[in-house]
Amino acid sequence: MKKYYLILLVLFTMMISCQQNRQETLSDENLITATTEFEEPAILASLLLIESDSAILARRLQWMAYLSANVIRFNDAARLEVEELLENNDERTIPVTVLIGQAATATAFSAAFNIDLISYINGDLYSQLGRPDPQEDTPPRPVSERASNPVDKQVKIFLEYMTSDNCIELYFPRGLDIKDLEMTSTGHPMNLDPFNVGWIRYKKPIKINGKLYPTGKVKVDDTYVIKHQNIIVARPFIDVSNLYCRYPEYDIDFQDFLLYDE
Repeated sequence: MKKYYLILLVLFTMMISCQQNRQETLSDENLITATTEFEEPAILASLLLIESDSAILARRLQWMAYLSANVIRFNDAARLEVEELLENNDERTIPVTVLIGQAATATAFSAAFNIDLISYINGDLYSQLGRPDPQEDTPPRPVSERASNPVDKQVKIFLEYMTSDNCIELYFPRGLDIKDLEMTSTGHPMNLDPFNVGWIRYKKPIKINGKLYPTGKVKVDDTYVIKHQNIIVARPFIDVSNLYCRYPEYDIDFQDFLLYDE
């Protein structure tokens, strides 16, 4: 047992050291190549087996938004479904139960989402500290807790978590502009921070230091929302009639995060 804790201590020390050398700012003031202040605590907590319920929810919200951006960006039929759901929708929100899970009515979106979810879980780097796909920038950590679980079980865990164990919606602060296929995704941080790390999927991969990047990490705050279209925010919503969706442990108005009034 002492040997086990020693290994964890060494890993912790190594990752803290890495944090001090990984931050690199690019031309966009919001674009960052590493966001250790967001990513590493979740990874470290996972290594030490102390990840909280709020950290799990925050991480999975990132995945919900990221995969949704993927689907909308690359699947025409799914994008049309989302566009129709947002039409005359003053709240600019879509419950995820409409998009994924057994009760989904957006069938093209649901099918494409499941394919992408399985693809990311099956990524070659799945077990290596949160790089479930060879892409350079994806949300930290896999979508399920245990890499040893069969893929179909991990998919079931994620879908049930999003559609049954919680009440989750996608919020589009500025709607959806299908002429601009650049997409940014983020999730509610599950605290009072007015910002969170996000992922931008470029219209075309950008070259940085001679290497092409299809996505990039960004800091999403109110200023970012003003400057960018097609932002997807995954967040909880309260439903007092649902025992799982009252969220008494959070003294937070989830709708305040990145609220945009046109």
